[in-house]
Amino acid sequence: YPTGTQVVVRKMDNEMLIVCHFFENSSVDFELELKGKKIKAQFGTDCISLENDRIVIKNTGDFTAGAVLIEI
Repeated sequence: YPTGTQVVVRKMDNEMLIVCHFFENSSVDFELELKGKKIKAQFGTDCISLENDRIVIKNTGDFTAGAVLIEI
């Protein structure tokens, strides 16, 4: 089985999709700078948020996932 955390970012013309999977032993929280953007849609758990021009990804527990679509 996979362990740890996986984050995938896909950028289109005016949108960015960020998908995060937490597998077994996933203990990482992290942030990415992203100024002047807003979340257009959110899917799965609330593990990804936009706070003070930063994407904040918080571990929501093993074997959980979440995604956001961001307008850029």
